[in-house]
Amino acid sequence: MMKTPAHSFTACHDCDLLIARTRLKKGQSLNCPRCHAKLFHARLNPIERGLALAITSLILFLPANLLPILSLSIFGQQQSETILQSVLSLYDGGLAIVAAVVLIFAVLVPGVQILLLTYITACLQFRINGHYLRQSLNFYHTLHGWGMLEIYMIGTLIAVIKLKDIANLEPGLGLYCLAALIFTTCLTNNLFDIQHAWQVFRQRRDTRQAKS
Repeated sequence: MMKTPAHSFTACHDCDLLIARTRLKKGQSLNCPRCHAKLFHARLNPIERGLALAITSLILFLPANLLPILSLSIFGQQQSETILQSVLSLYDGGLAIVAAVVLIFAVLVPGVQILLLTYITACLQFRINGHYLRQSLNFYHTLHGWGMLEIYMIGTLIAVIKLKDIANLEPGLGLYCLAALIFTTCLTNNLFDIQHAWQVFRQRRDTRQAKS
């Protein structure tokens, strides 16, 4: 008797029922037959949309990190800081752990996620046999949810509210790029379907193996 591959099943996130995956048409959803929780929704053109959002995020990532977030003017002194400069300021102020957390979760993790998404969607969209595609899909899935750009943005807004009465604050171009980057990241989470990407990858791998 032929065994069904393990990746053909998924567990319901609400009731843990093991369910066989089925190929969904665009716009269709897969619901748990026991608790009716929505497990997957076949989004329209997830690979194309993912590639467009990845390129947009890549363009926004550099100015968001290299341009000043805020300009602070107090007692005749003016200072502008980027995200990386704020990391160095935290480190110089004796907050090495906080600096490391900001560097990892607000800079490195989002940057790696954007690069992985660009590589994955480009390989799938243009049918490139990426040698590291499977590892990239695994790593992207692992990093999902670890980026904390939103937390950094909230911290910046709190600082603006606390300092607005004692200093002149001017938002820099980096702040607008950061806000746009957070917006594209949220869109990516809603429009890019990692399960669909895995499905496309497995179909092409099985096709290549059948031909060889």
